[in-house]
Amino acid sequence: MQRSLSDLTSVVACVTVIDLSTFWNNLYSVEDVSDRDADGRRITDEGEELSIAELLVEQVEFSNLILLNKMDLVDESATKSVEELVKRLRPDTSILRTTHSESSLTDILKTTPISFDR
Repeated sequence: MQRSLSDLTSVVACVTVIDLSTFWNNLYSVEDVSDRDADGRRITDEGEELSIAELLVEQVEFSNLILLNKMDLVDESATKSVEELVKRLRPDTSILRTTHSESSLTDILKTTPISFDR
């Protein structure tokens, strides 16, 4: 019997990196994903395009590990406001604050494994 990759591995984390310096502008954007990348159309099950804001929210809701990146470009209040929104969208997510997306492997691996049964 041939073994599949899923027999040997498991998904521990779905990681989303949030650019703190552009998050709010993107969240309030009315652009569709395809407006940013002509080749990257993201269509919903209903056949509608996703807006940038919808995609951001969807990514946060699905992720069990969020990297709040570019801490060096924003102040503490901006970071806290994004952190609070992330916690409202996904209360059980782990959040790491980073600059240049630098984080320790230990911090990533100690994340509670993702559950697809939500």
